[in-house]
Amino acid sequence: MNFVKHSIWKDHPEYLSTFRILENTRNFPLTEDLEIHNVELEKFLESFESLETDLESWIYLLKESQNLKGESMKTLEKKSPEIKKAISELKNISRSPKSRELYEARRKAELDYNSGMKGAFRQGKEEGLEEGLLLGIRMNLKSRFNLREDDPILKEIHRIKDLDRLTKILTQSVQAKTLEEFKKFIKSIK
Repeated sequence: MNFVKHSIWKDHPEYLSTFRILENTRNFPLTEDLEIHNVELEKFLESFESLETDLESWIYLLKESQNLKGESMKTLEKKSPEIKKAISELKNISRSPKSRELYEARRKAELDYNSGMKGAFRQGKEEGLEEGLLLGIRMNLKSRFNLREDDPILKEIHRIKDLDRLTKILTQSVQAKTLEEFKKFIKSIK
């Protein structure tokens, strides 16, 4: 079971998704016993008063543990011995300075990880866009002007990393009437 703070599947309003591993062509499960459950906490919108199942109570506890106070905490503790034990552990962690320090370190590591992932995602997206632009340019020039893969103009373009310049080059690779016109354009944007 996976719990995530954010929405993974924006187009689906359900907070709980269940997956099974299926054989590709005949679509039968590997086993009846293996399921992967994803709970998107951001989508869990149940109020404290509307909790009906143990699962809903646990999800509510995970999502709202920082905000639980007084009566609502006591009522939630009464729902099951396991929830009571979990709340007790949360209280102990929040009392001990060492536990709090460990929690803060873990939280900082989580935030650093998320920040790094966003940066890596952005970089990967830019690299993918760059590759796509280069592929489009190469395909256009090869088909329109019968260029070979080792043509110097293709090698020169491949060294360009600026996405704005590559976008302009892609447009020109479609619009240029002759190879000479295209080469003249390349020289003009250096």
